[in-house]
Amino acid sequence: MTLVRLDDLGVTVSPTDLPAPPQDIALVPQTYLVDTGPKRSCYLVATPDMQATLREYTLRCAEMLGLAPSAVDPNRVYHVTVSNAGEGEVRASVGSPWEYPAQTL
Repeated sequence: MTLVRLDDLGVTVSPTDLPAPPQDIALVPQTYLVDTGPKRSCYLVATPDMQATLREYTLRCAEMLGLAPSAVDPNRVYHVTVSNAGEGEVRASVGSPWEYPAQTL
């Protein structure tokens, strides 16, 4: 699960100890598929309550890394990628799948 992409922001941060992440991630029991042609991702979406928890956690981490709250996309849908078209190549997955039409599986 990627909470924020520092390379997309064009910033580097100093190593720091981050707070412990949530121990469990509650997911909606529906699997989604986005296929843009060159990129493909299969993912699960966090529940509404978990969306809020993950956003708060991400904002705490951003603050500890010296990033402004604006570094965290307010429209982000927190999700867990199950697979992507790049056999592990992160740039082959759809980074913001909520921005594309999705099929349910």
